Amino acid sequence: MKHHAFRYALIWTLLLLLLTACTGGQKPAANDANEQILAQLNDMKQELENAKNELNALKQEGQTVSIDTSTVENAPVATTRPEAVVTEVEVPVEMIIAEHCTLNGEDAVRVEGRTAVHAVADEREGYVFDHWVVDGSEDDTSGPEADFVFDSAAAVVAVYRERRVITTKDCHFTLLDKKGKSVGKSYTEFDFENDYTNPETKETCKGGEISFYIFADIPKGMEVDHWLINGVRYEPTYNDIRKFRVEGQTEATLYEVVFRKAS
Repeated sequence: MKHHAFRYALIWTLLLLLLTACTGGQKPAANDANEQILAQLNDMKQELENAKNELNALKQEGQTVSIDTSTVENAPVATTRPEAVVTEVEVPVEMIIAEHCTLNGEDAVRVEGRTAVHAVADEREGYVFDHWVVDGSEDDTSGPEADFVFDSAAAVVAVYRERRVITTKDCHFTLLDKKGKSVGKSYTEFDFENDYTNPETKETCKGGEISFYIFADIPKGMEVDHWLINGVRYEPTYNDIRKFRVEGQTEATLYEVVFRKAS
């Protein structure tokens, strides 16, 4: 492109010089001088014709250039700088997510290399912490406060179960003595989640397990139709089962009695 521009500039400069020479206002002083001038003019006309032909040939090549011949030598080269394009790229951030717990006191922790977190299970009324599920794997050895280390995104979930409590409806129960007989105070609710003392034997019993005798509180003119244990119906093997013994209860349980009119 620069080569063509230079050729255009040179051709136009030559054309201007030829035109100036052809139209000059000076008159020759003698015939010899006139003949010499005419010869020079003929040569210049020929060069002008050649320059026109070359210019036409360049135009036929499809080149279009506009040049100011007065500043060809000092003309700056035009350049176009493209505008900077700012592209926003969303870079995913790896996080350790907490569910039913906190990690370093937060709901989520950003992963930065090997990242240590201190997990604390939430307190939930009527429920107790049971175990962790860490990145899809169960951890039933760590307590409600535990430390974990991650180097990639993960989820830490605290899993709960109902607090171990015996509750009753239209019935009551008593604890057992050393011989396994029903004795002492009647209860409608008893928390055996942690270690407890049997008020009848004064012995310390291990939490999470209990044995007792349960009795239906039968209204006048009614009899037992069936029992509901955690909502599951149990039919008696014989009519009007009013009481039974439970050995080694390990889960939170609701005992209910459903009555019918006495036959």
